[in-house]
Amino acid sequence: MSGRRPALDLAGGALARPDRPAVRGAEPHARALAKRLENAPLAIVAARGTRLEVRFADRAFAADVVRDGDDLHVFANGRHRVVTLVDVIAHAGESELHDRGLAAPMPGRVIAIHVARGARVTKGTPLLVMEAMKMEHTIIAPADGTVDDFLYGVGEQVAEGAALVAFTRSA
Repeated sequence: MSGRRPALDLAGGALARPDRPAVRGAEPHARALAKRLENAPLAIVAARGTRLEVRFADRAFAADVVRDGDDLHVFANGRHRVVTLVDVIAHAGESELHDRGLAAPMPGRVIAIHVARGARVTKGTPLLVMEAMKMEHTIIAPADGTVDDFLYGVGEQVAEGAALVAFTRSA
């Protein structure tokens, strides 16, 4: 393995183990490294002010991290990187898939539908509720419009990113 350090993913407003480590390059050694790190543990060993000591897989390193809104400025080994934090759950109702459908923020199960097909709704109206990871996620109308169809019924399992609702925005 070269002297490169594995990349870390920062998500949901906190340092988190990446689902797929960001290893750049399509070389076989990069793919092998990504596979080895796929389930590698990540831990913050110490935090003092802006200084974080982190252990990822079998490596330890330190970095200074400064937050500016949703951006984290990470300074380590003479390099500077900017990581933007995105809370996927907070933006679940805003995600649009294909032309007119609202998408599942993560794998789960539909547990409630709050409006009827063909209903005219205003922005922010709860449309359906999903249960995922023992939490409830309400999918809301992204704008004023009409609910054309629900693509899953109560009790059905849905994959992450699956279109849940066919929706037409008002003109």
